[in-house]
Amino acid sequence: MKYLSLIVFTLLTCVNLFAQENTELTRKQSSMLDDAVEFGNKSNAKQALGLMWKIYKENPNNIDLNYNMGLAYINLNGNPDSALYFFDKVQKLDNSGIWTEDDVDLHLAICRAYQLKEDYESALMELTLIREKNDTGYANDKIKREVNICQNAITLMANPVRLEVENLGPKVNSVHNDYRPVLSNSETEMYFTSRRRRNERRSAFDDGQYEESIYCMTLDENGQWGEPKRVPNIFDYAGRNQESATCVANNDKELYIFHNGEIFVSKRDTITAPWQRAEWLPEPINGYGDIKYAFVTADGEQMFFSSDCGGGYGGYDIYRSRRLPNGNWGVPLNLGPGINTEYDEDAPVMHPTKNILYFSSEGHNSMGGYDIFYAPQNEDGSFDAVVNIGYPINTPYDDIYFMPSSQKDVAYYASIKWDADAKNISSNGYDLYKVTYDEPEVNKMAVYKGVVMAEDLKDVKIYAMQEDKQVGIYRPNVNGQYVIILETGLDYTIKVSASDTTTTFVANADLSKSYYHAGQPIQLAVIDLRPNVLSPEVASKADSDKAQSGKQQGEDKSDFAAIYDKQGYTIQILSLKKALNPSRLKGVDAKELMEHKYLDGWYVYSYKVYDTYSEAKTALEDILQSSPYKDAFVRKLSSYKKHVGQKIDGEIWQR
Repeated sequence: MKYLSLIVFTLLTCVNLFAQENTELTRKQSSMLDDAVEFGNKSNAKQALGLMWKIYKENPNNIDLNYNMGLAYINLNGNPDSALYFFDKVQKLDNSGIWTEDDVDLHLAICRAYQLKEDYESALMELTLIREKNDTGYANDKIKREVNICQNAITLMANPVRLEVENLGPKVNSVHNDYRPVLSNSETEMYFTSRRRRNERRSAFDDGQYEESIYCMTLDENGQWGEPKRVPNIFDYAGRNQESATCVANNDKELYIFHNGEIFVSKRDTITAPWQRAEWLPEPINGYGDIKYAFVTADGEQMFFSSDCGGGYGGYDIYRSRRLPNGNWGVPLNLGPGINTEYDEDAPVMHPTKNILYFSSEGHNSMGGYDIFYAPQNEDGSFDAVVNIGYPINTPYDDIYFMPSSQKDVAYYASIKWDADAKNISSNGYDLYKVTYDEPEVNKMAVYKGVVMAEDLKDVKIYAMQEDKQVGIYRPNVNGQYVIILETGLDYTIKVSASDTTTTFVANADLSKSYYHAGQPIQLAVIDLRPNVLSPEVASKADSDKAQSGKQQGEDKSDFAAIYDKQGYTIQILSLKKALNPSRLKGVDAKELMEHKYLDGWYVYSYKVYDTYSEAKTALEDILQSSPYKDAFVRKLSSYKKHVGQKIDGEIWQR
């Protein structure tokens, strides 16, 4: 389980952060603070605060104590006002006037407290102060990241999604962590994980929570969830372990379970039979790293999971494995930089009826902690640019484990939210929430996506303007892809700028092109802000002229035959049952693609022609790193001849 962590500093620290004079702690008080720090470092902020308050009653003016109390209130996942009180007191006790790295940490903590209050303007003011005072370069990358988080949040909160977020209440949620909602295929059962106390003989962990257990509740005739009941006897062990359901598959007869960093599956013969002992999933799923979550699609053909198995983009990444003809799982492949970032990604889930991947990430345009995102899947298996699901589902706290249902207006997820009225439910840990969409409003939202090319993508900003009013600011991902969500029925001016270069265009859509009705994003033009390149209009005409020329050449029989008689190599990237427009393939130049129509009806796509195997091998390495085609491989061009040859007028023609 990943707990909300602070920004650039350890959860709690007992070193003398500020060298200025302050009320000294007695030896006993110092020992108690050490114990409190130990509790804090084990994610037990509640126990840490209990000890700190005992010290505070005797010695309220110690800088280290006040600072650590502020941090503890932040890590209690709530009550940011209390954190700000203690941070303000630290500033009053520290009157040296000298700005040090400790002050950077303090004001970053203040920034985080304002974020938890959803006061991002004040958080930005703190970051501005840090930039003015911090002349050492200390924590500059983190400061820049926090600025982006605040700007993301301001944009998302200015355009909230019309929906209702409802805590499932004390019948479901306990005073301990409750998370990972899992709907059965029939959606009549919901499994979830809880760290509540279930046995008087069990003792708490260092973080104050109890061991993970899986619970299940059934939907009653009134459409309400019944009393949760623990799912027993899935593992044979006597010790305390992690045990968490992640998905139900195979018509409710398979339950996939996260257990001590690996994935297991429990089976049952019928939907009324008890779950059998869980079985370890063999390689290549387990055995390569710590796995946090696994999800099998409704058709049973794909498994998505999050892992730190190495070779990724940082932290935990999302991988996909496909079912092989023999029923086993194939080698997992990283979903690439369009989905994964240098930060953690977790909890991948495919919608039960739509080709949409949901997942949580600390990267992309998160507004702090984990945010929930989605990405539509294309026919070739790749994913479009990632979209933040929006506020108020996402908050500055951790929002994760999104579980969509087949009902168009209902979903479930887990979140850490500070709710003063729900203290008896959550103690401000993870709770389960239900999302009910306001369908008429959601139906009106259109998803625009495009690509921008620039010498430095970090300098690119995309502004959406409506009647001279800015309604959103966006940034492209590492591949130059960007996504804009706007209401239909209005005209927008989209301004794309980088350094001294700016271009604008108009975007609009009627209700029939909303994402709900059309089921796909609206494609925008490729914007190239690099110097000395063709404009989009000129480039488009050049591509059209070249395509027409290639079509005319292809009508000559000798040209077709000559292609496969070449002693060269190509890179096969994709095979599909249906032909597609090559321009839809991401990460490769469509002008360099070759389509091979097999006699059995399949369409195979390969990329470029190379004279030698070594040249093709070098190019393959670039494709594997920079494109979504992780199954690509080098192949002799002549090897296609037997698959595509067909007799016409007594001659062998090749496509």
